This record gives sequence, structure tokens and C-alpha cells, in this order.
Amino acid sequence: MLVQGAIEQIGDSADEEAVHHQGDGEGDVESKDNGSKAHSHFHGQSCENQQGSDQGDVEHTDSGTGTNFQSTSVTAATFSYDEDTQTLTMVGTGVDNGLPVGFTMVAVDSNGLVPGVYSLVLTDGYAFAGSLVSGSLSVQ
Repeated sequence: MLVQGAIEQIGDSADEEAVHHQGDGEGDVESKDNGSKAHSHFHGQSCENQQGSDQGDVEHTDSGTGTNFQSTSVTAATFSYDEDTQTLTMVGTGVDNGLPVGFTMVAVDSNGLVPGVYSLVLTDGYAFAGSLVSGSLSVQ
């Protein structure tokens, strides 16, 4: 019993020390290639040292191409940091106009120094990369 209690206590303290990360975005993004606009929403979260804690969702609508993507599952939400930026990379599956696809979404927050950068690549060949022109993007 004493060993069991010690193991549970170690497990509890590891949970308390886990670092939680979160990224959120909602707004219009403009393509760096051709100036087309799309609307995006994302939410991602993860906790260090806690397997299975990656969660989130991504929605993206590009009326110029007819793309209407919604995630159904997030398999990874990875956060990285350097001196001036915080980056969220999300990988998973979803549907584009009702058809199943895989996706990779990257959001880069530069602490308001420059507009947030957003990209989405789908396995059906769709790709979008651009900057936030209205709304918000935050990675912590």
C-alpha cells in the first residue's frame, strides 16, 4: 500500500507540473501568392509529458476555390518557440466538401510585431498560405 500511494503521488505531481500550450485563431487570411482571401478558425492545445493531450479543431473556407474544410480529428498539436515567434503545427484528418482528407495546419504568432502567418495543406492537393488581415491569432 505504501508503494502504491507513493506512485500515485508521483503521478499527481507530474500532472501538476505539466506545461500547457494553447493556440487560437479566427479571421480572414490573405494568400501571399495571389491575394485571394479565405476565412479560418483553429483551436489547438497540448500538455507536455501527457500523451493523448493533443486536441483541437480547424475550419477553413475559401470561396474562390470552393474549399470548405472541417477537421474531424487532431492527431498531433505541436508547439515550438524561438526568440520572436511561437508556432503551432496541427496534423489530423477531416472533410473537404464532404470528402475525407488529411491536413497539416501551421500558425505563427509574432507577438503582434507583424501579422500572424497561417498555412493549410490538404491531402486532396489544396494548399493555402498567407497572413492574417482581420481577426486574431495567438499561440502561447
